[in-house]
Amino acid sequence: MRLLNGTKRMCGVWLAFAIVTSLAAQTAKPFVGRFFCREAGITLVLDAYEENVEVPGMAFLGKTYGYLSGRGIYGLWMVWQAEVKDQEATLNFTSDSGSDNQKVKLTLVDATHIEMQTLGSIAFKKAVGRKWVKLDSKLIFEKLKD
Repeated sequence: MRLLNGTKRMCGVWLAFAIVTSLAAQTAKPFVGRFFCREAGITLVLDAYEENVEVPGMAFLGKTYGYLSGRGIYGLWMVWQAEVKDQEATLNFTSDSGSDNQKVKLTLVDATHIEMQTLGSIAFKKAVGRKWVKLDSKLIFEKLKD
């Protein structure tokens, strides 16, 4: 009986360890994956830790940290520089034409959401009707399942 209780306890400890380890692994690199902003209808494909993302239609550029695209958004924006510190990441984007640059700060909200805040005077724009409209300076993105 004593051996059985010890075995149950040890199995419980191992199960708890496995759960904690898997949760830590999921949040170890929160700025990697595909993220979608429902409000603006845009997608952010990102690996803020390494240049591992190939931009569709621009393979000749090699791999980047990621890109931003979506319905009606003005062009495609590539991440050419990324820096991660704890629960925040700073990204530098350039437009596909190379004429505009934008710096943003990403903040981890929870395990599946990040907030993107634009820094500087340039803003991402989206076509609404026949006009270009600036997107909000703060957008919430949800991580999509692979």
